[in-house]
Amino acid sequence: MKKINGEMQDDHYTHTDPETGELIRRTPEFTKMSLKPGVGAGWFERWSSDVYPHDYVITRGVKSRPPRYYDKKLEKINPDQMEAIKFARELTGRAHYEDQTDDRLADREKVASAGLNLFPRHLK
Repeated sequence: MKKINGEMQDDHYTHTDPETGELIRRTPEFTKMSLKPGVGAGWFERWSSDVYPHDYVITRGVKSRPPRYYDKKLEKINPDQMEAIKFARELTGRAHYEDQTDDRLADREKVASAGLNLFPRHLK
């Protein structure tokens, strides 16, 4: 989502109502985020030594990769460590390559579809 400026602005933010033919002006996009230092900066400074040896965070009980914001902060502080982490992520992705081929994805789709058909929904 990006704000449009210049010559394309009128075309992008003007909409014609199909019933009345009235021109309606849309409100431009607006984003607001924390900057300098950012909401997660203090958390990163305190807990990065626990996050990056294992390369995961636990959010609401779910284990997931650290946010990109933390990766960027670590890259500024310790580029060598971040390069090693990126290399390890690449190797992990390659280890699962056989599970992502077209034939394998088609098989996985059939299995998922069969599983969904076990519990049909009857809409009124």
